[in-house]
Amino acid sequence: MTDSARPVLDSRVLLRLAEQAGQETAQSFLETYLGLLPFRRKRTAYLLSTGDMDAVMDAVQSLRTTSSMIGARHLEHYCRYLEFQLRSGSFPDPETVLSALATHAEMLIAEVPRTH
Repeated sequence: MTDSARPVLDSRVLLRLAEQAGQETAQSFLETYLGLLPFRRKRTAYLLSTGDMDAVMDAVQSLRTTSSMIGARHLEHYCRYLEFQLRSGSFPDPETVLSALATHAEMLIAEVPRTH
């Protein structure tokens, strides 16, 4: 499935999270995720520049997992792509990754329902 066919935000995932953990907990998790997103993007790009494979993989897997938990499908898919590249021995350009993560994050933020 291409990114154009994949939803930026799968709202069904957020609904399931709210059903399982409660609306307040789901909203808090989403807000925390969004609040940490700029740091996680920059950290991932920085770690790519250091060449520390273990640290980069940890950062990418963490971002993929939390993205999956809120239904951020584009970010989740991009993280899977990064994982594949890293496992193949390729270290993507940090600035390219930072730019791509920023684009995916902006698209996500535009899709997030406002409940305040």
